[in-house]
Amino acid sequence: MDADKICAFYDDPVKVATDKASMRSSVYAKRVTIETGLEWRLRRLRNNSARQLIILGRKIGRREELPTPSAAQS
Repeated sequence: MDADKICAFYDDPVKVATDKASMRSSVYAKRVTIETGLEWRLRRLRNNSARQLIILGRKIGRREELPTPSAAQS
């Protein structure tokens, strides 16, 4: 592969922006997983609580979709 083509690939502004966003996301995910400070503990608590609420909401939604026993017998 030609060196100019390789340079053009790595200098592409879309690729550079995507790489930057990916690195920022990766660093955040690592920090929220392993950091021990109060800020990170609160973030984990927030994330875990939100995840549990989403799961609970899905379970309740599925229950509402199921027919009630009295309606199924009619």
